[in-house]
Amino acid sequence: MVISCAAVNCTNRQGKVDKTEVSFHRFPIKNASRLAKWKRAVRRENWMPNKYSFLCSQHFTPDSFLPGCEDQHRQLKAGAVPSIFDFSPVDKGTRGSLRKKMLSAQEPEDEEEEAYKRPTQSHRGQSKPLSQQTVGEWSLDGEQEVFKPSSCDLIDALHSYSSTSRQERGRCRHWGSPGREACAKPGERAPLTARPTGPRYRAVTQRRHRAVLQIRRFRRRLGLPTEAPVNPAIAPLDWLLGSWESDEPGEGSFPTIAPFRYTETLHFSQVGQPVINFMFNAYHAESKKPLHRECGFIRIQPGTNRVAFIIAQNSGLVEIEEGELAGQLLSLQSQALARTSFAKEPHVQQISRLFQLRADGKLEQTVSMMTGDQPLTQHLHITYRRSS
Repeated sequence: MVISCAAVNCTNRQGKVDKTEVSFHRFPIKNASRLAKWKRAVRRENWMPNKYSFLCSQHFTPDSFLPGCEDQHRQLKAGAVPSIFDFSPVDKGTRGSLRKKMLSAQEPEDEEEEAYKRPTQSHRGQSKPLSQQTVGEWSLDGEQEVFKPSSCDLIDALHSYSSTSRQERGRCRHWGSPGREACAKPGERAPLTARPTGPRYRAVTQRRHRAVLQIRRFRRRLGLPTEAPVNPAIAPLDWLLGSWESDEPGEGSFPTIAPFRYTETLHFSQVGQPVINFMFNAYHAESKKPLHRECGFIRIQPGTNRVAFIIAQNSGLVEIEEGELAGQLLSLQSQALARTSFAKEPHVQQISRLFQLRADGKLEQTVSMMTGDQPLTQHLHITYRRSS
């Protein structure tokens, strides 16, 4: 990187000047009040210094440097502010690199007011105060003031950086995205759910998804595994892995409710750990309205056929079911139940569940339930076919 002086009408560049006479000094980006003084002294129009901006030593008085430091090793005092500049009009024949340093029309009326505007960020040539773009606060870090952006801006920045190309990042160097909807207003608490939206983000997501699919196809051609190998601890249950969907609507009934029909999808997955992750989603057979959801984990006691289901239901019920695995037949019985304090009565007291992989490759599930006023009774029965 070529270091050059950012001052108006100054053409000093590292390598083009005598380093024993001219040294270069970075703008104090992390010190807000001092940065405002430097920016006010430079008087450049529509320009914001960054970590690559420098001023040469010719713009400082001799007493601005620490004693004992000479040549290119000069060091500025903590409160040094540039004060020597040439703001005379630029000749028409001046080189383009010099003409780009436009002089501000007038100096800010109040130095303190300028300091509170804080550094600005530009987007497509338009400059806005940082307070209009970034939510956060200024705090003291030792003897320096440091700006700490909010969680919203930090998350947006990470999403924006990872979801854009190098060329796009070069055109838009700022916190978050210009059209961000989730960012809070100044003075309000920023949400933690910020994420990029819009056609560009969707296009990037689609390209990433296609790339993943291409890599998987390529690995299959080479005979390489496309997913993490199954942990030996859960190998007896590998017949469950994958996605399943109801072959036909299942039947639901219980003495205290009217019979109903439903469809359901099951998804069992693993990531190489001795545990299976699962998600069950049930829908009304006619209206397709979401009904019941369950998610959790499956574990096997090492060296045995003892299986445990850890289940959380969207109804507010959490349970642990344990049972025995016999080939491709898994029978489970609830061992512990917990529910929210405002759960509706009658409360569920016991649940039993049966999974069986039939000879035709279809998966069958039967669920029985007992409440405070009803004995253990079959509640659900459904058959699934493997979808992936």
